[in-house]
Amino acid sequence: SLSEELLAETYDVLRRIASRQMNRQRPSATLNTTMIVHEAWLKLSNDSDRRFADQDHYFATASRAMRQVLVDHARRKLAEKAPDLERIVECRFFAGLTVDETARVLGRSVRTVERDWARARTYLAEYLGPKT
Repeated sequence: SLSEELLAETYDVLRRIASRQMNRQRPSATLNTTMIVHEAWLKLSNDSDRRFADQDHYFATASRAMRQVLVDHARRKLAEKAPDLERIVECRFFAGLTVDETARVLGRSVRTVERDWARARTYLAEYLGPKT
């Protein structure tokens, strides 16, 4: 099909674009350039009405789709991290557990609990602090 031919012809360029976009982000163990290209390709190919004026328009649209894949991934990671912080707040603040006890209960390292507890306290201070 035409879309498969287009992907085959432009795959290397799309991987270079994805690689540049990933270099601007924090490294991710669960995301790589191949996955970004493929997810973006799925987004573009699911829009059967989409037409490209020229190659520049195609690459610009593909770039935007890859950026959206990265944004969606970052949002998912943040959402996953929020319940972790919530559990640490429950243990430390509401249950009154020490850092060591919290680490044991949650199956985490003491260092991770200390780092996340500091992050949670900062977030809570900003959220609960006086509004200006």
